[in-house]
Amino acid sequence: MIEHYAADDLRIRVPVTFEAGAPVQNLIGAAVIARAVPNRDFASAVDGAVTINAEGTEVTVVFEENTLPANIYTFQVRATKDGYTQTIAADEIRSVRSV
Repeated sequence: MIEHYAADDLRIRVPVTFEAGAPVQNLIGAAVIARAVPNRDFASAVDGAVTINAEGTEVTVVFEENTLPANIYTFQVRATKDGYTQTIAADEIRSVRSV
């Protein structure tokens, strides 16, 4: 579980490895989305800003301050390249109220 204060920026690094012979060997040119879906209170899902490093082997996801109000979120990062879609990270984010 990722711990977070609601008033802070949240930056998540996602190193990506690829199995030998897999249809995708890097994320260069891929469409990558990162989404946090609240587990309660019927709040809306939040998409994070995504960047891919030059080698296509690491994704950085940023949720800006105050975009994840206090809640528990299901977090996933999904990539699509050459018609192949894969969830490359999944976790929970526990965002607590900032004082």
